[in-house]
Amino acid sequence: MEPSTTFEENRIRQDRLARTLSLRHRRFSLFRLLLFLAALCLFFYLFSIKAVWPLTALVVLFPLLFGLLIKKHNRLAYDKRHALFLKQINEEELLRSQGRLSSFAMGDVYQDERHPYTSDLDIFGKNSLYQLLNRCTTDSGRDYLAAWLKQPAAHRSIEERKAAIAELGAQWEWRQHFQASGMHFEDPKSDIQHFLTWAGTPEKLPYGSLLQAAAFALPLIALVLLVLALTIGFSLTILWAILPFSFLALYQVFDRVKQTTEATEASIKALKSYADLIAMIEKADFQATYLTSLQSSFVRQGQEASKAIARLQSLLEKLQARTNLLFGTLNILLLLDIHYLRTAIAWKKKYGGEVSHWFDAIGQYEALCSLAALHFAHPEYAFPEVRKATAERENGDGPYLSAKALGHPMILKEARVSNDLMMEKDGTVLLITGSNMSGKSTFLRTVGVNAVLAMMGAPVCADSMSISVLQLFTGMRSQDNLEENVSSFYAELKRIRQLLDSLEKPELPVLFMLDEVLKGTNSKDRHRGAAALIRQLSSKKAFGFVSTHDLELGELAKELPHTHNYSFNSRIEGDEITFDYRLTPGICKSFNASKLMENMGIILG
Repeated sequence: MEPSTTFEENRIRQDRLARTLSLRHRRFSLFRLLLFLAALCLFFYLFSIKAVWPLTALVVLFPLLFGLLIKKHNRLAYDKRHALFLKQINEEELLRSQGRLSSFAMGDVYQDERHPYTSDLDIFGKNSLYQLLNRCTTDSGRDYLAAWLKQPAAHRSIEERKAAIAELGAQWEWRQHFQASGMHFEDPKSDIQHFLTWAGTPEKLPYGSLLQAAAFALPLIALVLLVLALTIGFSLTILWAILPFSFLALYQVFDRVKQTTEATEASIKALKSYADLIAMIEKADFQATYLTSLQSSFVRQGQEASKAIARLQSLLEKLQARTNLLFGTLNILLLLDIHYLRTAIAWKKKYGGEVSHWFDAIGQYEALCSLAALHFAHPEYAFPEVRKATAERENGDGPYLSAKALGHPMILKEARVSNDLMMEKDGTVLLITGSNMSGKSTFLRTVGVNAVLAMMGAPVCADSMSISVLQLFTGMRSQDNLEENVSSFYAELKRIRQLLDSLEKPELPVLFMLDEVLKGTNSKDRHRGAAALIRQLSSKKAFGFVSTHDLELGELAKELPHTHNYSFNSRIEGDEITFDYRLTPGICKSFNASKLMENMGIILG
């Protein structure tokens, strides 16, 4: 079955389920209202006839029954939202399959103009690879996905991710439920980092065992006095006498409780999602080493992390309710602030050092699920063979890149033109010439984006691909910077300087891509500068592509042993210019600038 068919069928199924659950939810609301009114009428009736025991039973049992009904009602609301989220997820998968990415988060916060390649390859921003991949609901997940997009992984990590992505790819229903679980309590105002700081900060109860003893003794005395007053008419004067001691005890923790509520208030709802996500991971049956290793971090001496997070979330909710009148009254009698703070401190002592690792693991699962979603949505994509390689060329292994039917994943399959590629020598430079709009820049981005996917452990848009672990560097979009008083030509020179610096002591082989090199200056200087740069790159055993309109640069292939000419060509038939977007050996033999200008109404003399 085609993935798009799966998405459409599931979208319809979840829509129907959401409608059914919505109807049940409304009916249950009406039932709760009618039951409450009936109980109220029964209460007044029993009170009027002085039926003490039935009235007592009603007062005791009805709140319990109504509490169960509220829990059931809330579960129906949750299930309805869950079905709506699943419907949304499948709608978004269909949008991605159609190349319609404008409604998705662009990841602009991760953009860095000085990064070796993200700006040139549209890794973040409008119509970006990040938009195509991202299914994360937590900050940790988005951070991990962005980090993987910006930095090549080690060979071992790539292989582990590939196995995990392959396993998760087949589990599309689990992945969608996992994503939906994280969507329930997504809140732009959520501040998980503030919560993590609080959780990781050691804390002690003021006055230690003395305050703890008072927290148990004073409420016990108050309760005993109340019982005695109700049963044998004991005077409550002594109760009023111990209230100052209760206020004094509460005063000792007032600032601490306030700090706790302020540090955790913005994260309470998000914690419910984290607990749900962890519970799904704990219950899953994974086989891949990476997945089981992450999974094991959630179980500690038989204690499940999901239950620990849920307990804390419930406790923090109670602390947030401390401003209402009922809590205030009970707080004075039972010293709830002290008990809740003591429980929170005990939680931090037991789990505070681990909670950040739990959230990191969730982020890695989300990033893996994002890449697995790409694998499921595009079963024709291949997992690349990734080879070890170092800048020192250990054992004679140099950089290597080959691919069959390599295409750009952001171009729809119906419009995509794929090309084969082979590069396997130190110092290999492919000089790519071509007419305007013939596909040079798109080809460079095609190679670059697929190299990024390969370095993440993700499948690539190709029938097959072999690639060394390498660092990517691009110089494709140089723009004027008015704030820094920098021209586009000088910006390009700075970018080239950055490339040359990266080649001085590289940890990994560098795959570079220079598009329309030195385009910001006159043709004579451009040719001299480009030729000198290519010789310098070749001498450093650099490995990459240079696209240009300067056909004379093609003569360097006769001088430099691993420099080869390739081209993209166009064909003019009458007033029509056609392109095949095929990478062809040799220098470009067709040009279309004059025809393009003529078609735009520019009269050439």
